[in-house]
Formats: sequence, C-alpha cells, structure tokens
Amino acid sequence: MDEQMRPRPSITPMGLVVGALALALLAALAFIAYQNLPSSAVPASLSTPKQPTSSAPSMVFEDVLSEVARKLTAGGSSVTEANARLGEYIAALPTAAATTDSARMRAFAAKHDVPFDYAYFFREVLPRFRDSVASSGSAFRDDQIMMSAPPTVRLRARLLINRDLLPVDGLLAAADSGSQTNRVITSAAYTSPFNIPAGLTIVDGSVLNPALQAFEGILIIDDNGKVRLTTTNSVSVEGQDLRIARSHADYVAFLAEAAKRRLSVIQTHLLIDGGRVAVEEATNQRSERRVIFETADHGIHLYDSRGPQSLFEAATFIRNNYGAVTALNLEGGAYRVGRVRMDGKTENRTAVKAGTLISNLLIFDLP
Repeated sequence: MDEQMRPRPSITPMGLVVGALALALLAALAFIAYQNLPSSAVPASLSTPKQPTSSAPSMVFEDVLSEVARKLTAGGSSVTEANARLGEYIAALPTAAATTDSARMRAFAAKHDVPFDYAYFFREVLPRFRDSVASSGSAFRDDQIMMSAPPTVRLRARLLINRDLLPVDGLLAAADSGSQTNRVITSAAYTSPFNIPAGLTIVDGSVLNPALQAFEGILIIDDNGKVRLTTTNSVSVEGQDLRIARSHADYVAFLAEAAKRRLSVIQTHLLIDGGRVAVEEATNQRSERRVIFETADHGIHLYDSRGPQSLFEAATFIRNNYGAVTALNLEGGAYRVGRVRMDGKTENRTAVKAGTLISNLLIFDLP
C-alpha cells in the first residue's frame, strides 16, 4: 500500500495527559539530582549569586542632617530611626570631622529646614563638637597666631603692671628681662585715663582696681601661671559659679578667693562664650585686633588680626577658623604691644608710638 495512504495512529487525550506527567516527573528528578550535587560541581555561572552587602551609611554632615530631618518629619517609628542615625554620626565624629568644617556645617544647617527641637544641636553643638575633635591637642601655626599652647604645653603667664609709669619701650624692656628662651608679650587690659587697667584688676591677690566695668570678660592667672578665661556671670570658686557683677556676696567671695590663691585678674570685652559669638554684628568699629582665646581642649592661643576687623568679625573668624569656645578682646589698635621670641628669633608686633604709656602687659613663657 502506498505510504501516503497508510492510516496514522490517533493520539487520544489520555495519552497527552500521561506524556505530560512523565515529563514533569523527569524534570523533578533532574532538579533533585542537581540540588544534591556538591557545590564544586556546580558551574559558577549557574550558582546562586551572592547578595550584595549593604554599604556603610554616609557620615558626611549634609547627608546625615538631610536624612535625620526627613525621618523626623515622617514621624512615627522613623523618629527612632532618626535618633539612632544621629547617634551613629556622633560616635563617628572623630573620623567624620575631616569631611567638613564648622563654618560649612553652620551654613548648611542654617539653610536647612530642621525641626525646632533639633535645630540648636545641628546648628551650634555639632559644629562645636567638630572643632573640639579637630583642634584637640594641636597647635595653630599661621601668621595671625602669635602664640599657640595646646594643653600638653606647660604655659606660664603673669600680669605686669606699669607701676613706675614707664614709656612703652621701658615697659617692654622690663617685661623681656631674664633668660627665658621662648616668650610672648602682649598688651592686655585697656588703659584707663588714670594710667591703670580699666575694670577689675587684681595682682597676685591684691586688688589694684576694684571698679567693675560693663565688660563681661574675665581673665584669671593662678599662682602657677595657668590661664583661665571666663565671664562675670560665671566665675567658678570651690564648685560655685559666682556672678560677681550682680551679687555683692559673690563679688566679696571672689575677692577673698583671689587673695587666698594669689590670683591675678583683668577685665575686658567678652567676644565668644560657650562657642557662641557674644558681640553684636552691628559692632562696626574696625581696628587691628588682639584676642586671647581658648579651644575646647583647654588650649590657650593668642590671635593678631594683622588688619582691621570689628569685634564681631574677629570673634566670628577665630570661632570658625580655630574653634574658639571662649575669647576675650585685648588692647589693640594703635595701643597694641607685642613681642614674640621663639627659638632664638624675635618678632616685633608693636604699633604704639615711642613714649606712649601703657598700664599693663601679659607675659607668656613657654618651654
């Protein structure tokens, strides 16, 4: 019979079902066998890909602030996440400090919409934390720093009063006597019309001028030559903060403590208090400034503006560039006196005309 005329066997529905079941069984057996193969026998291209590990969260200040603010705004459980994220940044700040500076932090935080309860922390505290980390134990070295003494440096200060009414040349000679190799001399308190320092002045425990001025800055030198910068609203004595310009009892207690411990004290303008600029921006009289300031690590430093600045400009500059947490203005302008003798080299930073009478100087001796 012709092949084309040969009848073909028909495929029944039951046959289709049986065939499908057979194929499924074979596929299942193959999969089980594959799963039981040793890992070395599985081609790398067919193995289960490794899940990518999550990268560490950014410790850039701008990223952290943006994320925390976003989570705080979302509310609910996101607030807990925001606080945890902020805690991570605080813990990492010693490393993260290198990624920014306090001026940039303040500027970004000021422009960013931060919830009120967190605004002060982001705009003021974290920048101060950053400066305290960055400046810890380090000395500043640039043309505007006359002296920089980190806490590891044994700095000895003393106050010299011009009791003999010497002209500035003679007073400088008296201040620079002796064989001390490294010494910095600077003008200190303002000179009053009575040729004594203006404001409260105490020398080795003895009161020279008891009349407090409106200035809120107080510089204290103890009998070991250690310098402390504080305010008339918070002079610490035996664990108590005395408000010597407001309370008679506090004022008398401070004088007694000064006599007991042979303290030397001068009073002048307070420029920075607790890391915040303490003078108004409207203070627009510009002059060459001399400022003594303290950093968060309790280092003591002396700034010379080398050009005209208002008190506000000087305060802002040393806070933003050196991390000053407390700063007091010293006699400057045409009455500034300065001499730096370090490592056998002497630099003159005096602008006072010969023959001018200056009532007092600060002398700093360094190792």
